[in-house]
Amino acid sequence: MMAPRPQLSGSLLAADCTVLVCYGLLANSLKAFGLASSDLLSPDFDLAADVASFDIAATMRYVGVEQFAAASLAVGWLVGGVVSGACDEEWRALEEQRQRRRLLTGWLAAAPLACLSKYGLLSQQDLPSLGRSAQAKLLEAQLSGLSAPNVLADAAGMLVVLVLWRRLLLRSDWIL
Repeated sequence: MMAPRPQLSGSLLAADCTVLVCYGLLANSLKAFGLASSDLLSPDFDLAADVASFDIAATMRYVGVEQFAAASLAVGWLVGGVVSGACDEEWRALEEQRQRRRLLTGWLAAAPLACLSKYGLLSQQDLPSLGRSAQAKLLEAQLSGLSAPNVLADAAGMLVVLVLWRRLLLRSDWIL
């Protein structure tokens, strides 16, 4: 007879997903801010032209897509963390090697799912142009393009965030 499956930790799952969404939003915001800053420092920058061409509807579409992109990391972890047992109630009590194994197994399942959902949605979006400048084109590619650096940043960032977050959880009894 098989042993019963350990119970999921709702608080651990919610906290993990929250941390991943925050990471995704922060990473996307920093990318956009970096490119916007380079645009501001460009000799061709024209504030009047930028203000005159500002399109709130286009901006909101990009913001909505970026919110989903950040949430896709959490969606991937919902599946990967549950399947691997990294979100079980017993996870904290396991020996360190088993904790790492479950976390890595969960990430190996979650990262492809997260990237598939994120870039699958992005490939279906018809996002408006942000402008004709080289910086605008680069910003569009970084915000919505399927590229090796974007996929690597998502997958590696997800692993680093999960490892650091879980290490913090293990060292601090007051968090969860």
